[in-house]
Amino acid sequence: MEKRDTIKFKIIHILKNMYLNMITMIPVYVLLFSIITVLIAVVLAIVLTSKDEVSVSEASLPKLSTLESEKEKKVYVFLYNDQEFNSKSHDLIKYFKNNYTVFQNHYKEIVQFLEENKSGDCIIMFYGQHITEKLYKIVKYVNQMTEVKSKIVFFTFDFWYRPPNVYIETWKELLKGENHYLTTFSLSDKHLKKFWGGNVPITNKNIVYDFNIWTSYDIALKCQYKEEVKNKICVSGEISEKNYPDRLNLLNFSGVERLEYDRNLSNDYTEQLSQYLCCFYTSVFANKNINTHITLLKFFEILCSGSLMLLPESEKEYTEKFGLKHKVNCWFVDTSNDMEIQKSVEYILNSKNRKEINKIRKKGKELSLQFRSEIKNRELMEKILTALSK
Repeated sequence: MEKRDTIKFKIIHILKNMYLNMITMIPVYVLLFSIITVLIAVVLAIVLTSKDEVSVSEASLPKLSTLESEKEKKVYVFLYNDQEFNSKSHDLIKYFKNNYTVFQNHYKEIVQFLEENKSGDCIIMFYGQHITEKLYKIVKYVNQMTEVKSKIVFFTFDFWYRPPNVYIETWKELLKGENHYLTTFSLSDKHLKKFWGGNVPITNKNIVYDFNIWTSYDIALKCQYKEEVKNKICVSGEISEKNYPDRLNLLNFSGVERLEYDRNLSNDYTEQLSQYLCCFYTSVFANKNINTHITLLKFFEILCSGSLMLLPESEKEYTEKFGLKHKVNCWFVDTSNDMEIQKSVEYILNSKNRKEINKIRKKGKELSLQFRSEIKNRELMEKILTALSK
């Protein structure tokens, strides 16, 4: 690097002197030629050093700082769901495929692989969004294995007690195992026990909490901010008194509109949200209407859309870690008070306040960039590798 810097300096110094001499003694066309020569020399000098420099985009990404012993291990990922993943939201799978060895095998092949590698210095991960009979058999088999030295990890999504039976039985195995690690969206040990405590004992000591894989995924980030939008508040997703009571209640107010969205792989959901001035967000309720307070994918999708995110005041303490601030980049409302809801709805939709609302939703759009997949996926893997190194 020093040698290249010296060469660059000498080239520029020589040509600079040539240029100064030519100014006083040569015609204009020669002067122009010398200027072009200097510019070429500068470009060449930059090229000589460019190989040692890191691009701004790469340098801005967090580097994995996990123990070297963990980084050296081979990592294998099994996608245990047989159906197609919706690529719009599972950017983590892209990360796996770019960095690790990824399989999508039958149960017998997975068992054979586990036996052949259980004593190896490797990490074996199982990833899938929906719990199936196949996953149940895999977890049960892992729990019965002996002399396991490799690190086995199961990624999970929903974490509360609910039917069907295969879901409950799989979670029983996940919560009692000693041969594997478990990642969960649940916020803490106390939080998880709130949803399972009375039904299943939690004896697994290798649980990684608050492991939320949702991000501002690539396709959502491509959505453009729109000045001209529907002067409506959008409610989308499942509507039910049991799991989403606040969504159901908000639909009773004038100016609120439900977005009927077909769950398919067209990946245009964020684009549809961006057509509205404001979109409502709430977490999911479970187990006798207990708010889980976990951050859903819709949270990031609304931010990416450029629509104003309206959300319950009860979510404030759980979303502050993402940088949400009332009337700065989002809008909180007391959803337990219909008068407060009415007041917020009227204010947001009043054309006199459009300049203020536009400013807030633009800030929300800017905030979404902090949670893009290329950054968050690295942070997630840092978190799991750190847990495995303990």
